[in-house]
Amino acid sequence: MIHRMLCMSVFAASLLAQGPGWRGSASPRTDALKTYLALTDAQVASLGQLRQQQAQAIKPLRQTLMEKQQALQTQTLAGGDAAALGQLLLDVQNLRKQISDTQTSLRSQTLGVLTTDQKTKLQSLQDAANLQPAIGGAMALNLLTPPQSLTAGQGPSGAAGSRFMRTRPARQN
Repeated sequence: MIHRMLCMSVFAASLLAQGPGWRGSASPRTDALKTYLALTDAQVASLGQLRQQQAQAIKPLRQTLMEKQQALQTQTLAGGDAAALGQLLLDVQNLRKQISDTQTSLRSQTLGVLTTDQKTKLQSLQDAANLQPAIGGAMALNLLTPPQSLTAGQGPSGAAGSRFMRTRPARQN
């Protein structure tokens, strides 16, 4: 049981380290998840479309948020009016909430694409992901052996120079 949970934890950590970015079809980044959850091509396509919808819905909110934050910084440095600064702070807070609410709404739509069995497996990945800091610490202290893909000098995202496999160059005297 512990071995199984550990394997799932490492698997989830490697998936999470890759970050978001489905484009509607399986890629090397999503192949392992597609296999683990037994996702169909139609599900992967739907998830990609929902991801694009999320990006489109959030983009103008993030742009406005950046503008408000810049205005807040500028007015703060210029010693702006307290009422104007307060309004900008409220605007920033409201935009952050809108972004969060949009992400929550679209996440529930995304979960709707999955079957009950897939949701159960996904919850296992979430549980494993919650262990990621402990796994990283255990690997850093050499208490855990990294998965085969990490020991070959590849990071969780497939890039060389993983934080688990960093080595120092040999000293030359």
